[in-house]
Order: sequence, then structure tokens, then C-alpha cells
Amino acid sequence: MKNYFQWPKTLLAAILLPLNFGFSATSFAGIDVSCYPSTNIQTNAYTACDNLPALTPANDNQTNILLLLSDMGLAKLNFNQPNSPLWETEYSNVPFAAKTLFESATNKRPNARLKPNNQKTPYQEHCSSLDNGADQFSQQVKADKNLSKVEKDLLIQERQNISACDRDLALIQVNPNWSIQARQYASYLKATIAFYNSNFSIATKIYSVLTTIDQSWIKETSQYMLIRSSLNESYQSGVGEYGDLKIDKVNQTLLKNTYEHITTYFKRFPEGKYAASARGLLRRCFG
Repeated sequence: MKNYFQWPKTLLAAILLPLNFGFSATSFAGIDVSCYPSTNIQTNAYTACDNLPALTPANDNQTNILLLLSDMGLAKLNFNQPNSPLWETEYSNVPFAAKTLFESATNKRPNARLKPNNQKTPYQEHCSSLDNGADQFSQQVKADKNLSKVEKDLLIQERQNISACDRDLALIQVNPNWSIQARQYASYLKATIAFYNSNFSIATKIYSVLTTIDQSWIKETSQYMLIRSSLNESYQSGVGEYGDLKIDKVNQTLLKNTYEHITTYFKRFPEGKYAASARGLLRRCFG
């Protein structure tokens, strides 16, 4: 485990890419969303416009992941589709567009991961868990025998009130007469509100405290949310005026904190509920 998580001197910019797996090959941050493929074989500059059927830093990250999965025998790639010529552009033909490969790739093994009920694709990655997070929170609160029915109803209602990710959400008022368990859930909701308000520094502070409590679900989920919170704060630090990436401006301390939160999660919860997601976020740290 120690060697696997050895801290590299330089983390690549992949951590700053959107976490949504299915983005279009012509979608970019900023104003210019055009895609102009080049026939030059680039191996040191990222582009989602023209991808090669070999591992290269210039490929879209999803292309490289699919190539690795193919090597492991976990995915089948169909580069040569009958009746499907090379991606034609006004300039020339290129090997293939990233989107073309995603649409043609298939699993060689059944997918054991359940599809989320929420099929919406938010613009901001951290908003993607808005609905599914509410379901998980409600299920946990309902199952907690240390909460009274009144507390359960209030907590579930407060979580359902967090229904948007594009405006300022007001922090909930914690009733001092609630049980300690209810106040801990309420603190978790405060961190969640800060997270969806994009106030990641506040969210990180609250999640950090909650990782020390005894309630197992809050403890593990808060440890996982520390990863996402610091990851998004790192992203914030490197975004330019028009949404472009300023790699030299990325806060390296925040980036290192993300890595440390991931390794801590694996140490504390090696078979945890969010292990697969945490492992994926670790890959983003290493680029």
C-alpha cells in the first residue's frame, strides 16, 4: 500500500478535467467550443479532437482508460466499424474522434455497478451527487435507531430542501434540544450545503471534524467527501477567467491534501462503500 500511494513530485492536469465520464468530444471549458482536428501526431499536448489507437498523453483520458481496459480483457473496442469511415473533417481524415470510440466500446464482463436513478448531467461535477446523495442520506437516517421519529422527519426534510446546486443555499438551524446523533447529522448537512454552494474550504473543515465521530456512516462518508471537496477546491484554484486551465496556478497544497485524504480513506476503510470512487479519484491525482 505504501509504494502504491507514493507521492509524485508533479501531478498532471488530469485532476482538473471534469469528472463526468460521458462528455462530448467537442465540449470544452470556456467560450470556444469548436473542435478542429489535426493530422499531426501529438504526444505531449492534450486534445479531445483527434485521438490515436495507442496510449499517448495527447489522447482524451477516457480513450486511454478504454485502451487500458482493453489490454486487461475487460472491454472490447471496435475501431473498424463496417460502414463507418474515418472521422471526416473539412481538412482531412483523422484516426477517430473520442466520442466514436466511447459509443462503440462494450464490456467483456457484466457491469456490477448499478446505474444511478438520476440521469441528469450537471455542468459542474460536484453537483452530480445532489439527488443520489439525498437518497442515501434519507435511507441512513431512517435506519438509525438512535434518532427519534421527529428528528428523522426533520433531517430528511432538511436534506430534501437541498435541491439546487446553482444558487446560495442557507445553512440549517440546529436545535440544541436535538440528540447528539441528530446534531451530528445536522452538521453533516451543513457541510453538504457548503459543498453544493461551492464553498469547499468550509465543507472541508466540517467534514474533517465529522471523520472523528463514532457514527460509522457519517464518519466514512465524511472521509470520502473530504476527497471530493479538496479535489474541487484544487480545481477552483486553477481555473482562469474564461474557464480555461491555469496549471501553474493550481494550489499544490490542496492537490496534496486530496491525495492524503484518499490514502487515509483506504487506510481506514479498505473495503469501504466508496472505495471504487476513491480509487478513480486517485487516478486523477496521478494523471
